[in-house]
Amino acid sequence: MSNTIFFRYANSLFELAKEAKKCDEIYNQLSVLCAIFENNNDIRKFFANFSISKEERFKLIERDFGTDFDVYIINFLKLLINKYRIQFLPKIFKEFKTLYNEYRNIKEVTVISAIKLTADEKIRIANIIQAKLNMAIDLVEVVNPALIGGLIIKYDDKMLDASLRGKFKNLKRKLTV
Repeated sequence: MSNTIFFRYANSLFELAKEAKKCDEIYNQLSVLCAIFENNNDIRKFFANFSISKEERFKLIERDFGTDFDVYIINFLKLLINKYRIQFLPKIFKEFKTLYNEYRNIKEVTVISAIKLTADEKIRIANIIQAKLNMAIDLVEVVNPALIGGLIIKYDDKMLDASLRGKFKNLKRKLTV
């Protein structure tokens, strides 16, 4: 399935959210909803099962999500079910998040480390990067034990490799020249 389709759905919802002045609310609710879909295998299977009627899936959405989520989110989920696109909700959210970050002038920064960072380390890293970029950031943490130690910081098309693995590769390259 093309990213263009994911973008179209995300952009439509985002434009509605902007018009209703509910960007933050819709973003937060969509984020929660995506986490539910990604972390709950039963819900994912239920919505992916096309032998369950659309009406039954609509009822579940209204019953389980109707009181906690904005009407735009509920109607959006129904649209995705109706168009057989509900399984793509995480990909649509990724596109929505990109639009939201651009709108709010937030830069997504990925920090890759060998071990999980503490809350204090995340805050310190985020503060340093925010000061350098002079804008708010959304820090995404990825753990990769192969780094051995240190960090890799990625944003846009830039990468700062301060990992031990990176330093060993540079040393090896220098020694083989």
